[in-house]
Amino acid sequence: MITKLTLNRFKKFKNNTIELRPFSVLTGENSCGKTTVLQALHLALGTLAESDLLYEKNGRVQVKQKGVGAVQFSGIPIEDFRELYYEKSSRQARTSNPEGVGAFLNLEDDRGNLYQLQISSLFGGFNVRCLSSDEDISHQPDIYRYMPLLIAGGQGIAQREPRYFPAQLRQKTASGNQGQIIRNQVLELRQNDLTAYRKLSDCLTREFGFSLDRILFEEEQDWNVQAMYRDCYGGSLCLDYNSCGSGHLQILQILVPIYRLCPSRCRVVLIDEPEAHLHSGMQAALLRTLQRLQKEFQIQIILATQSHTIINRTDSRNVIPISAYHAANRPLTRETEAGRMMARLSNWELSQAVVSGKIIYLEDAAAEIWEAMDEVSGFHLFAGIHTVPFYTGGGADDRTPFYMKALLTEFLGRDISICYVKNGGGMGSDQREAWMEHARQRGVTLCLLERYEAENYLLNGRLIVRAMAERCPECARPDVAQVEEKMRSILMETMPYAAVGTDAALEDALRNAPGKKVLGMLLNWIHSEWGIELFREDLLSCLEYRDIPEEILALFGEMKSDCYTDGEYPAEANAGANAGANAGANAKADTEEEEERRVPLEEEPVQLTFSFGME
Repeated sequence: MITKLTLNRFKKFKNNTIELRPFSVLTGENSCGKTTVLQALHLALGTLAESDLLYEKNGRVQVKQKGVGAVQFSGIPIEDFRELYYEKSSRQARTSNPEGVGAFLNLEDDRGNLYQLQISSLFGGFNVRCLSSDEDISHQPDIYRYMPLLIAGGQGIAQREPRYFPAQLRQKTASGNQGQIIRNQVLELRQNDLTAYRKLSDCLTREFGFSLDRILFEEEQDWNVQAMYRDCYGGSLCLDYNSCGSGHLQILQILVPIYRLCPSRCRVVLIDEPEAHLHSGMQAALLRTLQRLQKEFQIQIILATQSHTIINRTDSRNVIPISAYHAANRPLTRETEAGRMMARLSNWELSQAVVSGKIIYLEDAAAEIWEAMDEVSGFHLFAGIHTVPFYTGGGADDRTPFYMKALLTEFLGRDISICYVKNGGGMGSDQREAWMEHARQRGVTLCLLERYEAENYLLNGRLIVRAMAERCPECARPDVAQVEEKMRSILMETMPYAAVGTDAALEDALRNAPGKKVLGMLLNWIHSEWGIELFREDLLSCLEYRDIPEEILALFGEMKSDCYTDGEYPAEANAGANAGANAGANAKADTEEEEERRVPLEEEPVQLTFSFGME
């Protein structure tokens, strides 16, 4: 079993380690590096299995001094050979040191062996060398004897599938696209391992509601393999695989090669996006099946997924958040005691906390208001490539954020910043200072709002008039001054106490009156007096950058993911994340129209290639 993978200058990884378990679920945001980890494992294990970099002599495993060449690498889609290397550079600046040339993949196994591979390039080709010493591989190594099994998700199947020779099957299996040869694999399994075929058929019927039927190929007269199935819930009708639903095809592409090749020829299974085309019930059934097969066959299964169902149903000790901007990528926890106290947090949210370095607690349940302001401001805390997990509705007396910080540190083995966004609630200065001191003592970042609650930030005359115009362009409507005067009168009526006096300014009233109640009364007035039926959703859809106070922009800057401030994070993304704050410094409150400029980041096209066979 592989216990650790170290990537040095490989694709987007500069120098990172990934700790692995017998059953590992890799999670993270889009483009975080999950698929790259699978590619690296496939490349390293495939090279060791297909070449003679390691060979046995006189009862001991020896290292070949010379490397092996390759033009392409199976399962790694690159068009330019430089894309295999960090920042597309095949060497570290100007260096004559061999250790500064190319990329490095290091594998550690559960027996204490270390497999060190160096990949370098010359004239657009690749050369792979094993740099391990005799001592590095002195503990009965055996992983080099087995090819990895790569299964790429959601590939679909060929409409017609010819019969392939064994060498062709090995080559196509190594590509990861199991759908191209699914009929051949079922035929091979039935012809060569009837016991495994029957186990597969029983599993498909029991867990997924369909069964394998006829599989036909006559060498003397057939060009293509004919494969049929029966839907357990659709009667006795026998159909070709082409008529099989995409979900059932996905299950076939994952389970058939595992039953066919494991554990005799493959000991490490790499699955990318197993949830493709599967609803949550099927995802849960697939997860159960894979966990059972991992134990039954004594193999290692490594999944890369974004499925909440799979992540949350997996033991947190097997969930590994991946980020190219973290030097060490470890399982969520090695302990179970602290985990019993963390039931409120799912594995998915804990994974996001590890990647972003933060968790946000919102006292108010009005998450849609915060999400709308976040989207308009351009910070993308709650949606985008670097989201931060957040929780809502704890109530005014919620102390959860204060004691959860210590638990998170114990549970995850690392420091996670907690931002507690608490409503102003009409608190006086002494109360506010007491809350701030309480947060400081416990290492929590307390963002104490100036206004009473989240809805108070929608009590904006310009925003409300704009929403009315959008909702009913032809209708008569009040102007901004009329709306603000009505708003102020309602605020004064609903204020729980007259602490600010009868001549209070609008902003003072917004600090001390409950916005939920005031907003409801104001929308009722607009409906009854002006005949315009307006809802909170209308206000959110018309929200503009100028409607967001500097207080909220500063708060968002405090809450954004640590990935944006990492020294190695691309400058373009850092600039994009700070676009809202930079624009805020230049925006004028009385500007009626705001010009928004966005420069899209260009992405280079990527393609696949390579060829390793399967022994």
